[in-house]
Amino acid sequence: MRRVEVQPHWAKSFPRNPLEDWWLPRTSGAGDFDDEPTPEEREALIDAVGACMQDAVLDEVDQAVLETILIAQCSLRWAADMTGIPKTTVARRRDGLLERLKECLETEPTVMAYLEKHL
Repeated sequence: MRRVEVQPHWAKSFPRNPLEDWWLPRTSGAGDFDDEPTPEEREALIDAVGACMQDAVLDEVDQAVLETILIAQCSLRWAADMTGIPKTTVARRRDGLLERLKECLETEPTVMAYLEKHL
């Protein structure tokens, strides 16, 4: 007797229509990236964000949360396993860090000038 495997409807793949270019990667055109920051603006933004990150970190736990959650983009469970900090503490510290970073970045003139220009 022959065994037949049945795939669920969501597992079926559909070929993409090559005439619809929405799935193709974008190529850089002549005027597509006119609003890219200059190297000087980029350096100023990096310095401003770095200063805000240093100001937002209060202790070693905040530093561990910043590195695992915000920089490495790990899940809460994985960050808790890696740092040994309880998952709820990691989540609370993440929320506090994000709030302090938001407040600091809102007061940075470099960041606000960039956002006004590019948004």
